[in-house]
Amino acid sequence: MAQPTKIEKDLPDFISLAEAAKLLAVSERIIARWVKAGKLRAFHLKNTTRISKQDFIIFINTNTVNAEDEDGHEF
Repeated sequence: MAQPTKIEKDLPDFISLAEAAKLLAVSERIIARWVKAGKLRAFHLKNTTRISKQDFIIFINTNTVNAEDEDGHEF
């Protein structure tokens, strides 16, 4: 089994859309769009929306691509 990453260790069990946006360096509006489109699982409780740690990690792992520099080396 793979070692948990730093984000996996430090992440609380549930995060807000704002926290998810900050972690991914995108706007909260983009996170809300991904939730609405069903790309990122979340649940609503009264007037708040939360994303589980497990669903957030799955989203990251399934939507991550390896970046390459101009010479084709991954970084």
